[in-house]
Amino acid sequence: MPPRGADYPRSVAATLGLSPDRAREESPAAYELLCLFAYLAPDRIPRRELPEAGAKALPERAREALAQHDRWTDVIETLARYSLVRRERGEDGLVAAYYVHRVVQQVVRGRMGDDAERWQ
Repeated sequence: MPPRGADYPRSVAATLGLSPDRAREESPAAYELLCLFAYLAPDRIPRRELPEAGAKALPERAREALAQHDRWTDVIETLARYSLVRRERGEDGLVAAYYVHRVVQQVVRGRMGDDAERWQ
């Protein structure tokens, strides 16, 4: 049972909010991709289907990163370093899918403010 007066939902959101902020500072393209991931199914986002899922809706930086393997790798590495996405590797060792925890998605959606409309 939480201590009396503890406001865990706010403290969790505040703590989780630091990671997207840091990712955004390090790589605006990574943050843009995280915004897209916040509105996709959290269970498994297949890498090969990602271009069809929302590449057209991505802002220019994230769209360009998706088209260039090395930039894409850097963007995903930024999100993984801040524990915002998890990668699943296939038998060939290549990334097959991404996972974003539902709580991370909710925090990102809550922090997007007016920008949220463009991702829905």
